[in-house]
Amino acid sequence: MKKLSILLFVVLICEAAAAQDQGFGVGAIIGQPTGLSLKNWVSQTTALEAAIAWSFEGDGFFYFQAAHLFHDYSLIKTTKGRLPFFYGIGGRVKVLSDRNGRRRDESDEDPRLGICIPIGLDYHFGGAPLDIFLEFIPIIDIIPGTDFDLNAAIGIRYFLL
Repeated sequence: MKKLSILLFVVLICEAAAAQDQGFGVGAIIGQPTGLSLKNWVSQTTALEAAIAWSFEGDGFFYFQAAHLFHDYSLIKTTKGRLPFFYGIGGRVKVLSDRNGRRRDESDEDPRLGICIPIGLDYHFGGAPLDIFLEFIPIIDIIPGTDFDLNAAIGIRYFLL
């Protein structure tokens, strides 16, 4: 029984090692914003990505972003792993909160809703269920008014089976 358990564990780890372009990944994102990063592959070249995070601008913001990403593996060739360029479109919600997490009432601090266009690079390690990424995210806020913002962050994710 012990040998069967070890064999099953090894098979599962080997299966996960090639899984950066499939399955569900969870990790951290650091920059603007900083928090939790999630990614779920829809196909070999498309994925849904989300960030649940905090922005340290001003008094701080709670931040939620989700986007549909497209990956191009043909632009950059590597000898180990893979390094796709990605781009996508999605949305962002940003809500100001004070240091204790309570919502403030000032009218110029209303929640913001915007369209985001993430672009970046996503390195898939060969032989490990990990990826690291660098992304730039131009944002056009549409609510409560039109405004432009640019975020940038790095991150790492572990992919589950």
